[in-house]
Amino acid sequence: VGDQSGCANCGIPHVEEFAAHVSSLQSTDDEDVSPWDAEELGHWERPFYDALIQAGLRPIPQYKVHQYKLDFAIVEPGVHLDIEIDGELYHTDWDGSRARADVVRDLRLEARGWTVKRFWVHRVRDEMSRCVNEVNELVLDLRTSHGNGEQTGQAH
Repeated sequence: VGDQSGCANCGIPHVEEFAAHVSSLQSTDDEDVSPWDAEELGHWERPFYDALIQAGLRPIPQYKVHQYKLDFAIVEPGVHLDIEIDGELYHTDWDGSRARADVVRDLRLEARGWTVKRFWVHRVRDEMSRCVNEVNELVLDLRTSHGNGEQTGQAH
């Protein structure tokens, strides 16, 4: 952020939130201190976050994009990756409304240049390292695609 004070007080909500996020990153030397409320994370989201950090990635939990809160976002030049961990309790409802809402959400995010990667919670639980590897490979692919000028934003 060029003028962090100006951004923090500009009256534009998403710019002010970004300036606050940058400030929170600069204000902590302890990697275990997180700028989000750990109570908002699902049971398997915290260990997955820790595994992504150990793999050298920088996920941002509970990242807000328009009306959505992403489980995790990886945001860097050329990379706008939404990582979702779907639990069966919420995603196997009888009428399928949650699954339909997720499809609409994914399409809206993709229209804004995001790539969406979804995992079932049992995969994260049972195949943590494989899931982390998939995210790492996807980030590398997105970086490469961005460097070649290719369009990103497709669900995986």
